[in-house]
Amino acid sequence: MTFSKTNLWYLGAHFMANIQARDRNSARQNLDLILGIIEHESNGRFGYFKLRTLQVLTNANRAAFNAGASTELLNTHSLQIVWQIDEVQSAAQLLQIAHGAVDKTIGLVPVANEYRDRIVQEAIAHIRDHFAEDLTRDTIVRSLGCSPTHFSRIFSQATGYTFRDFLIQCRLEKAKELLRNSHLLIGEIAQQVGYDDPFQFSKLFRIRLGMSPRQFREARLSPVDVIKPNEE
Repeated sequence: MTFSKTNLWYLGAHFMANIQARDRNSARQNLDLILGIIEHESNGRFGYFKLRTLQVLTNANRAAFNAGASTELLNTHSLQIVWQIDEVQSAAQLLQIAHGAVDKTIGLVPVANEYRDRIVQEAIAHIRDHFAEDLTRDTIVRSLGCSPTHFSRIFSQATGYTFRDFLIQCRLEKAKELLRNSHLLIGEIAQQVGYDDPFQFSKLFRIRLGMSPRQFREARLSPVDVIKPNEE
């Protein structure tokens, strides 16, 4: 199996949308895949595995909050998760706790709006498949049949990203993968992820990651690094 930060990031976006849609089965499936990647990255460091699992469950609670779950109930639930993970002694127990935590998180989410959830899931899939193209918010909303303002609000609530930041994230995650695993020139990578101007690509890469694409390639960074949303 190939473990990829890009795959992990996409899985995380879908996982948070699953939480908001109260889709228990899909949330569990994505959770298992996410934790499988994290366990592989952990290289036997169980403390690190526990910390990263806690981050995933915290994101699930954040998604539930954005979908209207009670702040008070989520706070109590979060404290219980921290206590349980602190006490756990094995990966099997950790997975069991994570499943239970996600089930409870979903139970705190108000009944889902099926139209909203369809819009978000289809938008994520469309961006994932077409991020290298000249993609704009307007082209997506036309295909989805909703207003730009409504789309921006529900997409941000579900993913934690604006459309623009989500698109940039997709492009840079693919660029990082190509920098690690190919010998393509920087300009060729820029074109493959949707930037005709390699200088614009390099500038954006440096702003978001704090280093140039060339420096990133030379450093061979770990696949667990994270890009933070950052509007210029």
